[in-house]
Amino acid sequence: MTQNFLKNPKVQIALQIIALPVIGFILLNLAFILDYLFQTLIDFIVGFFVSVDLNVAFGSYFVIKQVLFLLFIFLISYFIFKSHLPTIAKAIYSVVPLAATFLTIGILSYPFMVISYVASAFVFVSLVYYLYTTKQPWQYYYAVLFIGVLMLMIAIFSIDI
Repeated sequence: MTQNFLKNPKVQIALQIIALPVIGFILLNLAFILDYLFQTLIDFIVGFFVSVDLNVAFGSYFVIKQVLFLLFIFLISYFIFKSHLPTIAKAIYSVVPLAATFLTIGILSYPFMVISYVASAFVFVSLVYYLYTTKQPWQYYYAVLFIGVLMLMIAIFSIDI
């Protein structure tokens, strides 16, 4: 009985609608931990060569580390999206590079919030256009909409991450 229930297409869609934000939120938290570890590792390595705290002495140092982390996430994403994982798994994972992208846009354009909103809107619209023209499954649209709205709410309500 349970197996037939879970095979029902409507139940599968409902489970995917629930799984994406729940598992995506867990992945986001893991990504933030990974970002911290990544930047701490960079600080550790740079510390061997530079005796000054670059976080204090060089204002763009944090931005450089964040962009390097974004590139690292894009590298991981390339292999995940080229894999044979199910669509829902890839859509859930896509929450991470999307959030990292919007977050990096916010960091790069700080304190000019208008630039952040315009650049993020451009990325959002470009992604939706790409998904539409390549006829991607609905799960990807859902992921883009979910993280786009979430990051917009974080920006509007000035929520610290």
